[in-house]
Amino acid sequence: MLTGCPKGKQCGDTSSLSRLWSKHVYEQSSLAWKATHSDNLDKDINAIFLRHTGFYYIQVQSYLDEVHKTVVAVVNKIDEETKMVISIVDLIHEEDQKMIPIVDTV
Repeated sequence: MLTGCPKGKQCGDTSSLSRLWSKHVYEQSSLAWKATHSDNLDKDINAIFLRHTGFYYIQVQSYLDEVHKTVVAVVNKIDEETKMVISIVDLIHEEDQKMIPIVDTV
C-alpha cells in the first residue's frame, strides 16, 4: 500500500505490484501528459493521464496486466500545501485508453 510521505523522500510499498515496469517523474506544469510503455513484444501501449491542478510532482509506476490486457498505474501526487502524497490507482484500458480510478487514499 502506498502511503503519504514528505517531499523529497522515497515512499510507498510497491512490492505487491507484479511486473513493475518503470517509474517516470514529471515536473512539467502541463495539464496533461502521456507515458509510453513497451512490453517484451515491442508493442507500444500509450497510457494517458490527466494532471490535476494543485499538484506539482507526479510519479508514475506501471505494469501490464496480461490477463486483462490493461496497464495498471499508480500515480503519486504530492500536494503543495500539505506536502503529503495522494495515491490513485488507475486501470488504463489499452483499446480505448480510458482512465478508471479505483482507489483514492491519502
